[in-house]
Amino acid sequence: MRSTIQHAAVFQRIVYSQCWEDPVIAAEALALGPDDDLLCVTSAGDNALALALARPRRVTAIDFSAAQNALLELKIAALRTLSWDRYVAFLGARPCADRVALYRDRVRRELPDGARRYFDANERLLADGVIHCGRFQRYLQLFRRRVLPLIHRADTVARLFALSDPDERARFCADTWNNRRWRALFTVFFGRAVMARLGRDPAFFTYVDRDDVGREFLRRTNRAIVATDPADNHFLQYALLGHYPDLSRGPIYLRERHFDALRAAADRIRIVRGDVESYLEGLPDGALSALYLSDLFEWVSADHHEQLVRTIARVARPGGRWVYWNLLVPRRRPDSLADRVDSHDEVAAELHARDLAFVYGSFHLESRR
Repeated sequence: MRSTIQHAAVFQRIVYSQCWEDPVIAAEALALGPDDDLLCVTSAGDNALALALARPRRVTAIDFSAAQNALLELKIAALRTLSWDRYVAFLGARPCADRVALYRDRVRRELPDGARRYFDANERLLADGVIHCGRFQRYLQLFRRRVLPLIHRADTVARLFALSDPDERARFCADTWNNRRWRALFTVFFGRAVMARLGRDPAFFTYVDRDDVGREFLRRTNRAIVATDPADNHFLQYALLGHYPDLSRGPIYLRERHFDALRAAADRIRIVRGDVESYLEGLPDGALSALYLSDLFEWVSADHHEQLVRTIARVARPGGRWVYWNLLVPRRRPDSLADRVDSHDEVAAELHARDLAFVYGSFHLESRR
């Protein structure tokens, strides 16, 4: 069985230039150690890097998109060749006037042939900072530049990020932020039709059986505004500001205190192009101890999901763990596998309550019995 989404034309380009899952709760759930062999969906590569900090024996990053894999290769090459300040500037987290020159003079030679060809042909993606080039990131940029100014003035947005007290944020959200224009324009812009056309792809919604997509994302966003400190939530910062005011609180792979450890840990990452199903089918029993599956099950049928979990249970060692998120499609351990797979629902719910990546409806931790 194969996911049909991998044939969508959108994956010829970078869809996600930054990850939108919280690696902190994933790392806690997986409890990685030096004897672990981790399989990780590449996506934008950020969380493969973040999880490598736990120093598992090996991290295999896999994606069927050559563009997404090339992006991780670029981030690793920049990590190896640049100082921290140049690294974050080259990627786009800080101002930089010579990104293309840095690529040609320093970073390019560290890339494998496939990634080098991709970015040689797409140097325009580097000029503004590669972390902003994904289709989904451009969708958020369109919201910030064209929609958000119709709702709130810049000083109102700034005020939100200055409120550290949750009670104050709750009052601010009720009295000021969550006004009629916010509710109406947000619901339309992040609804199914606009998101399919501009942010993701219609194929992403194949198994979504709900019509309230925009309203549900509105509910989750409003909750995050109140429940999390915006100064500490880099996902919220990027969505509403388009940058990270304080990189010490930003994504893990951009924090200066992790830079040297990340550079050393990057050698543990092996990048594979292919679909997860085929890769797992080729592994012997018990080959893996941990899997980071992003929101992989969102894009497959219920039967496909069951077969894939059955395969995961085969290749996982006893006690091996895997994590994944549900965005709009509810997926959890099939009842037919209850004798082989344990669901750690209470632990997962507790972790999800601390999840800074507020867009997901649920987080799941399962393990091989």
